[in-house]
Amino acid sequence: MKPDLANLKKNSGLGLFLGLLNNSANEPKARPIEDFFGYLKAKVYKGDCKAKNLNQLENKIPTCLSNMDSKVVQDHAKTLRSRLDIIGRHGVQFLN
Repeated sequence: MKPDLANLKKNSGLGLFLGLLNNSANEPKARPIEDFFGYLKAKVYKGDCKAKNLNQLENKIPTCLSNMDSKVVQDHAKTLRSRLDIIGRHGVQFLN
């Protein structure tokens, strides 16, 4: 049985602390993982050495992951709280 989170928020007073986010969980700009995969995709498809088949693509992805700067990934993850803060206060249109 799944918990009824909507009523839990309403009946427990959590609504006082949790503002209504307009479906922000489904907003790509609110998820750093979207930035990560965009960055990875750019690295995988960079240059003229495009994969000619699925096997080549499967080999290229781990190579790009191992060459990826971990600081870039960490920086994207650190922005999550501020992104959700901006969405909660002003709406998703205020994100870059």
